[in-house]
Amino acid sequence: MQGLPRFSQYLGILSFIVAWFIYIYVKKQPNGTNTTQELEKMVHRGVISFLKREYFFLVLFLSAMFILLRLFLNEWDTSIAFLAGALCSIIGDFSGITAATRGSSRTAEAAKRSGEPKALNISYLSGSVMGLAISGMGLLGIGLLLRYHGGNPDTIGYIYGFALGACFIAIFSRLGGGIYNNAASFAANLVGRVETGIPEKDPRNPAVIAVGVGNNMSDIAGMAADLFDSFVGAVIATIAIAATLSITPEFYARFPLINDIEPTNIRLMYMAMPILVIMAGMLSLFIGIFSIRIFQHGNPARALGHTTLLANGLFIIIVTIIIYNTGMPWGSFWAILSGLLCGIAIGMLTGYYASGPGIPRIAAQSKIGPATVIISGLAAGMLSACLPILFICAATFIGYQTAGIYGIALTAVGMLATIGATMTVYACGPIADNAESMSDMSCLDLETRRITANLGAIGHTTTAIGKGFATGSAALTAFALFMAYTQVAGLEVINIKKPLVVVGLFVGSLVPIICSSLTITSTDKVASIILEEVRRQFREIPGLLEGKEGAKPDPRKCVSISATSALGKTFLPVLIAVLTPVIIGFLLGPESLGGMILGSTVMGLFLALFMINGGIVWDNVKNYIEKGHVGGKGSTNHKAAIVGDTVGVPFKDSSGPSMNIIMKLISVISLIIAPIIPAVGYII
Repeated sequence: MQGLPRFSQYLGILSFIVAWFIYIYVKKQPNGTNTTQELEKMVHRGVISFLKREYFFLVLFLSAMFILLRLFLNEWDTSIAFLAGALCSIIGDFSGITAATRGSSRTAEAAKRSGEPKALNISYLSGSVMGLAISGMGLLGIGLLLRYHGGNPDTIGYIYGFALGACFIAIFSRLGGGIYNNAASFAANLVGRVETGIPEKDPRNPAVIAVGVGNNMSDIAGMAADLFDSFVGAVIATIAIAATLSITPEFYARFPLINDIEPTNIRLMYMAMPILVIMAGMLSLFIGIFSIRIFQHGNPARALGHTTLLANGLFIIIVTIIIYNTGMPWGSFWAILSGLLCGIAIGMLTGYYASGPGIPRIAAQSKIGPATVIISGLAAGMLSACLPILFICAATFIGYQTAGIYGIALTAVGMLATIGATMTVYACGPIADNAESMSDMSCLDLETRRITANLGAIGHTTTAIGKGFATGSAALTAFALFMAYTQVAGLEVINIKKPLVVVGLFVGSLVPIICSSLTITSTDKVASIILEEVRRQFREIPGLLEGKEGAKPDPRKCVSISATSALGKTFLPVLIAVLTPVIIGFLLGPESLGGMILGSTVMGLFLALFMINGGIVWDNVKNYIEKGHVGGKGSTNHKAAIVGDTVGVPFKDSSGPSMNIIMKLISVISLIIAPIIPAVGYII
């Protein structure tokens, strides 16, 4: 692999080893009372039950795609890379979700025995397993593929399959887990609080355990698969652009520092850069994770922020050293830095919209009724998309001005290089939230519940920030993949004056709209299935509703049935996202397909930001009222806020986040078929 980093895969293996030792440390911690241990077992069994169903579907789908890729492309390399991408995503996800399910009970027990600093430490380290696993598997997978094939710029197309495999795991994990989580929450509230009158988080309700499973699958495993997809997609897009760079006299004039380097070696330098950047991110992650022991005794929110800040600071220093020693143009540094800062800004903006001064104002609207809460939330969601999109525009502009189209892709790499630190903080939130639920259901002492409630509240904020970051990174990755597509397809310009290009643009805009509609309506259908199962258990299990000793719910049955339904609802959106670019490409040609990518990216980005932020606003309005404001819990104002939150649940947990993967999936499919469209021809 001359010219490319030789040891990247070993750093990926090291991260997995570190993750394993952290997991062993977390698992050795005490996990509480008999009730807490039983809750942990039920959630863990539910997660395994869901994963079994998901992997059954995936084996069928991945096998079909493997065969289609082999027949369609007439070669094995892309098909093998496709399976490798899927396998790396699955391994990273499974490792992280296993640690997360074990971490919640241990966080609750640490709060009981040792107080808030220890509880924060356990939840953070539990989340770090996911951060280390997904970043390590990405580095390992890409490193091994490049090493095996030698990194030849002329045959680099096989690696696009790795990104496609990651995309398919992401769409099933994110969308299937999101639909299931939304439906489980709806069923738990309706059957538990409305029909039977038992408390919100009563362990007698099998849907309550299903909600705990759904939180893990949607907010941890689904998000991790989404970010892993963006991570590898950004790196692969950058490698693709580097491999197809046109080394002209104008190129040498723009970057005089590399005038004496041969074109082939320049391409290898540029292909190596994204690998070196994510290696820098991995090194900074190691320091950032273990710094929690230094910061854990202060304010928990600040402690999490300080670990991320330290990792980002170290990352900038290491990248500076890399560029200085490799002779890369300094424009690459500014592109990477702009991406990093863009990710931080989008996360902060999402946190502001989620818990800023707009929440009390919208909560006050509940005095009029649910209609005004919904209208205000819709308006807030729409407005919240503006500044993040402008920051993405700014990062894209800086990347292009400093390093050309290669710099645009580097901005995405810069945003995602420290994904391990970002995912660690993000995963810490749902773990702490689940620890709060376990504390309540186990009836632990008030001080323990206060600590876990405090960490859970911080978790809500980190969850919101993580969702905003994921959307921003998905948009930059999709645009980087679009630029790679134009390079591979040989398109200097996409002429929007051509009617067929406009057709592709509008068709691309339709895909996110259609998929959003399908995912929203799927929640109701799956919820009805969970409802019937919960009602059946209350009817048929003697003494369950009365809480008699020995009468236990069967959450695995509930999870198994509803998981099958939720995963089944993902097929149609996936088929639409896969088939539409293929049809447009071979029917209307590469320029129209380029227009379609742009249309789907722009519409998908707006819908994702609008729905996610709007859903988070409704959720936080409900939480704000439950804390005693504007009438408090149980008031008519609270009921109005619950209606808004019910509308927002599919927005923020399934439909909105699914747009992230839809954008990238369309771009990756287009990138894979780009070389064969001219050879096969197109109809119109």
